[in-house]
Amino acid sequence: MAAEYSRELGVKIHAGQCRSVRSGFRLGGTPSYCLRRELIDATGRSKGILEIGQRKYLQSDRVLLRAGPPEELNVVRSIFSQFVLEKKSQVRIARDLNRKGIACVGGRKWGQFTVHYVLKNENYIGNLLYNRTSGRLGQPRRVNPRDLWIKVEHAFDPIVEPSLFFQAQDRFANLYRHMSNEEMLKRLRIVLARKGRLSARVMNKTLGMPSTSLYNWRFGSLRNAYKLIGYEPKRKFDYLDTRRERAAMVAELASRIAGKIEASGGTAQFDENIGTLLINRNFNVSLRIARCQRRSGDGFLIWTIFHHACLPPGWIFAARLTETNNAILDYFLLPSTAMTRQKLRVSEWMVRVREYGVCRFRSFEGAVRPSRVAMHHG
Repeated sequence: MAAEYSRELGVKIHAGQCRSVRSGFRLGGTPSYCLRRELIDATGRSKGILEIGQRKYLQSDRVLLRAGPPEELNVVRSIFSQFVLEKKSQVRIARDLNRKGIACVGGRKWGQFTVHYVLKNENYIGNLLYNRTSGRLGQPRRVNPRDLWIKVEHAFDPIVEPSLFFQAQDRFANLYRHMSNEEMLKRLRIVLARKGRLSARVMNKTLGMPSTSLYNWRFGSLRNAYKLIGYEPKRKFDYLDTRRERAAMVAELASRIAGKIEASGGTAQFDENIGTLLINRNFNVSLRIARCQRRSGDGFLIWTIFHHACLPPGWIFAARLTETNNAILDYFLLPSTAMTRQKLRVSEWMVRVREYGVCRFRSFEGAVRPSRVAMHHG
């Protein structure tokens, strides 16, 4: 009897929630970027904006979605414009937002999936969607058929022009359109015949080509796809095989730096996902490994420090490898503001480095002395 009562109560609650959404009210927690939850009472009078983590406490109260401040409106419209008109990838859009210091919901960094969520969210054209997923107690959630979805159009003023929003959905349809492995390899051969070479940049600039990430997912890597069509690129990809080794080097650097900081009375927390140390809970040090590469043409040695999608404000601690890339040569300490582009290249004479006022150290001990860290922190 208790189970049957619980089931009936669940059905009634769900029916009431559906009626509330059909009336234009918002259900759920924190909305997407640039959207706010306005609390109203039974008479329709506003009771203010709900902040992150806040909930309504009266059953008679309701929640409406509202647009956020103008600066956030401009960010959302810029995301759609870059994706649709400039054909930028979601990763590149996220990287640009992080470089400009624009925070996502809750102060978090932008990523590919947060940008994707914005581009797919119909809230930005004034629509409400509900009952897209469901899950019984103790069971995983599942996606409901579209005929069970509840959709309320024009529930509030749109933030993005509907035409621009649907152009974004059309681009997604082309990006993720199902294609057999044979068709993907056929298109790869066509591009090779036209361009004479293959690379991620060439593929991304060619209309009608699947994304490089799809090739990586289907065949394991671009190199595997190249081998299947008999193409041998001139550029060597040995650096891809050493990613795990470089990740281990970053982890070891983090451990050694954290040991120094904690020995001097400070705290250090390492985020392996973005390779960053949080020192004393307010000071970020991003760790990088700069591989050595011989430049084609003149044969000079160069080292490259990459920006990565997430680069928090603070400093970058980079270890430069020897010519054989099997040992550390020296260390750099540079402000994150120096990374205005996706990568920073360092020559044998370090001309570019001097332009940014970067500190160079021949030993690890000289680079991470507590007094030096405190000086840079100040």
